[in-house]
Amino acid sequence: MKRKSRIITALLLWAMCFSTLNLYGTETEESSPKEQKKRGIVILPIAYYTPETEIAVGVGSMYYLKTPATSKYTRPSNIWISAVVTQRKQFQFEVKPDVYWIKAGYHLVGNINFKLYPNKYYGIGNATASDMEENYTSRSLEVQLDFLRQIRAELNMGLRYVLDTYTITEYDPEGELIKGEVSGSEGGTSSGLGFVLNWDSRDNIFFPSRGGFHQLTPLYSASFLGSDFEYFSLTLDSRKYVALHASHVLAFQTYFELKTDNPSFRRLALLGGEERMRGYFRGRYRDNNMIVLQVEYRVLPVLWRIGLAGFFSVGDVADKVSHFNIKSFKYAGGFGLRYLWNREDKLNIRIDFAWGKGTSGFYITLKEAF
Repeated sequence: MKRKSRIITALLLWAMCFSTLNLYGTETEESSPKEQKKRGIVILPIAYYTPETEIAVGVGSMYYLKTPATSKYTRPSNIWISAVVTQRKQFQFEVKPDVYWIKAGYHLVGNINFKLYPNKYYGIGNATASDMEENYTSRSLEVQLDFLRQIRAELNMGLRYVLDTYTITEYDPEGELIKGEVSGSEGGTSSGLGFVLNWDSRDNIFFPSRGGFHQLTPLYSASFLGSDFEYFSLTLDSRKYVALHASHVLAFQTYFELKTDNPSFRRLALLGGEERMRGYFRGRYRDNNMIVLQVEYRVLPVLWRIGLAGFFSVGDVADKVSHFNIKSFKYAGGFGLRYLWNREDKLNIRIDFAWGKGTSGFYITLKEAF
């Protein structure tokens, strides 16, 4: 009954937001017909629900700049700033730049995030039990910045910088973290520099129906960069989108993450969340390596601006790549509703119901999972 009331409350919050916001708000157009640029600032309420946060509310502001579509690979630029509080007494202040220099072919995308965040920890490995759950609270500054250069229409390459500096302010007195034996359990800083190579042929960044996105990111966190934890990581994110009909899309994703040496427990590969393996609490399983395979069938619209989706995922974590065992893989699946919030950019509000092995999740948020 308590869970149902939370779901109803989250849906009502979204309904209130629908009645007050417009994604693009007031626009200003340049007087020159050659430029035909549109730019503006939007302030809007935020409301969403995930198992990690429960009900979350806040306010956000977006500065956006829309450039003429010189090719199908042209993207709109924006800078998003938001502040959110959640039912679990979490606070988050976030700045997300996503800026394109069209003529020069450069792209800056990133996330700068300050958090005061009560969270859950279940231990490390793919066989941790649910009764190992412990609560802890951290205060952190997380930064990820990618600076990319367009080599050709679909191919981009550049550098990535990652910073995660944090302190743990509250421990579970009966948990493992308070003992100080887990890497990073006493706080610290991870600082890493890496290389990004991606091939992006999607026809739309919010709701792709054709093309693909394939990104490889090796990264090294080292003491000379100010890091307390030295480790190497390699991430592969490969997505493919197939249009089966004018309104039917089949989406696939393969996600692989590898880490060696000594990352903090916060920087391990985390299974679960609103993007990968929906239905599992993000970090329910964590370890050095993770693989997730996902498929989703999307239909939009079915009626007016309403669409449907069905999805299925399999994945697991392991301390070594050689220790992955298909018999221990976790699974998750579910269905969702989509509301076409902005027709021009195909930006959806996503409502997903997901189930895994002995677990479930409910999500209300923006954009597709992948």
